Amino acid sequence: IAATNNIELNEQLRNLTTQNNILFNAADKPDLCDFYLGSIVKKGDLKIAISTNGKSPTIAKRVKELLNDLLPEEIDETLSLMSTYREQLRGDFEYKVKQLNEHTKNILRYER
Repeated sequence: IAATNNIELNEQLRNLTTQNNILFNAADKPDLCDFYLGSIVKKGDLKIAISTNGKSPTIAKRVKELLNDLLPEEIDETLSLMSTYREQLRGDFEYKVKQLNEHTKNILRYER
């Protein structure tokens, strides 16, 4: 990971890492990157990854803040209850998916 404001150095590092089969990330230079560092929203067992493909880490940060505010603190309890419900379902895959979709369609309702 390079975090310099020296374009030539970043390009030299990129060439060296490519020659040596090493993944490379240059902060704020998506064109030089093999990977991006995303933002992660974590509430209990729920994890949501956010990426802007290196275009705007600031937007990723804002989306993370928005999701943190929107997701209820009780989401972990809801996940536990859904896990228990899922384990109790009997039937084929299509039936289970239909039941779970029906059961969860109003779980994350919020007012706009």
